[in-house]
Formats: sequence, structure tokens, C-alpha cells
Amino acid sequence: MNTEQKNKIIEFVSKEVSPEYLALCIRRFKEETIRMMLRTEDDLFNKEWLSEGHFWLTQLAEILEPQLQKDL
Repeated sequence: MNTEQKNKIIEFVSKEVSPEYLALCIRRFKEETIRMMLRTEDDLFNKEWLSEGHFWLTQLAEILEPQLQKDL
């Protein structure tokens, strides 16, 4: 990641949304996509892509506001 990209991310999280709220939105989005997948019998979703996306979204949410570490 170059310096410009890093600065844009820092600016976004600093000015547009708080890290805690962004983590909350990411977690809500993840839950809803899982619910949508479970409710449909059709093969409308690429499960591999969703799994990979969920992994990286979890990583980002944990950086922004750790939840998994709190219970340890």
C-alpha cells in the first residue's frame, strides 16, 4: 500500500466515520449477507467469494474495534 492510499484510509476513518461505527457497520453487513445466503435455496451467491470477503471484513473490523480479543 502506498503512502497516498494509507493517507486516504486514515482521512476516511478520521473524518467520515469513527472506527467503532465502521466496525459495527461491517459486522452488521456480514451478518445480513449470511442471513441472505441461508434464506435462499438458489445458488445465487459465490460462496467462496463471500467466505473470503467475510474473512477480510472480520480482520478489518478487529483492527478498528477488537471484539474477539475482549472475551479472552
